[in-house]
Amino acid sequence: MILLFPNGRKGVRRISGAIALSAWLTCGVAQITVTEADMPDAGDVYLLTSAVPDLSIDLSVTGPNQVWDFSDLDVLTGYADSFISNDDLPLAYWLFFLSSNLAEKNAFSYSSDLLTLEDVYTVYKKSSDQFQIDGYAGTIDGLPVPVVYDEKDVLYRFPLDYGDADSSDAGVTVEIPGLFYFEQQRHRVNTVDGWGTIVTPVGSYEALRVRSVLTDVDSIFVDTIGSGYSITLRSYEYRWLAAGQGIPVFQINAQDVGGVAVITQILYQDTALQSLAAEPFASMELSVFPNPASDRVKIFLPAGSPSPLFIYDWQGRTCFTGTAADAMLIDVSEWPDGIYYVRCLQGDRVQVKGFLVFH
Repeated sequence: MILLFPNGRKGVRRISGAIALSAWLTCGVAQITVTEADMPDAGDVYLLTSAVPDLSIDLSVTGPNQVWDFSDLDVLTGYADSFISNDDLPLAYWLFFLSSNLAEKNAFSYSSDLLTLEDVYTVYKKSSDQFQIDGYAGTIDGLPVPVVYDEKDVLYRFPLDYGDADSSDAGVTVEIPGLFYFEQQRHRVNTVDGWGTIVTPVGSYEALRVRSVLTDVDSIFVDTIGSGYSITLRSYEYRWLAAGQGIPVFQINAQDVGGVAVITQILYQDTALQSLAAEPFASMELSVFPNPASDRVKIFLPAGSPSPLFIYDWQGRTCFTGTAADAMLIDVSEWPDGIYYVRCLQGDRVQVKGFLVFH
């Protein structure tokens, strides 16, 4: 038996066999407090692994002095997220975020017949009181587009302790004449609903769990097809925060389906990916558009040879199988509302992407 325990900000140390078990059981776990000092700084690079969504995880397991064991997960892919000072944002965005002080360069890009989204940043403001998202920035078909929240999306209010609860409202509008109009109104409710020890595939940490309930009202109008829609979606974010670790050491995202939180994404910090820090997998990502979908979805596959493709519902039932080289259009107009997963096989690499069908 091998357990991994935190050893400073960037690594873990190994303790083997009975010594490890004895140390874990006898040293005790103390409730931690998370502050501004535990958030990311400019210059930090975080190496992340995306795991296959495990629908058997019971998200209701929480409370004081918990042990969350997520050590046995199947890996999908890995990538790096890097943080920079707000002053280092491209000039086209910098003037729109003068009160911000931190930005995250995301390992994400998207391309379709309608548009291409690249060079995406999440822009934050970190203070002694809170950590908030001020907006986003990226290029759409090569055009720099800053997306600024009129009210901010507050992720954490400091100091963060077990039992804390807060809420925030945020709104954003994006319009590119002749292409599309998008508006989102978001209500976020955060609750620190647990503390204890979390065991990930690479380490063990004393952590707080922050559960966030997001209610989004999305409105979109696509000029090129002359139509649009408005939809209300509820989703959940579960973040485990550890002292000095910057971003969450573990995160689960879920979508509300009939009042049930269905897991769509699992991420965790992975020190084993250090050698890949300079090689994000953005260009190799599986993507689905639109999401949510009501009539058809277009699935974009990673670059490479023709790949087997499978789609299954949240109960694991297969809805579609096929093979495609770069993209595939699928009719979902008769599919029941709910969460679906696309599974793509390329050699020994597997990717899974969740999407929502909503009529």
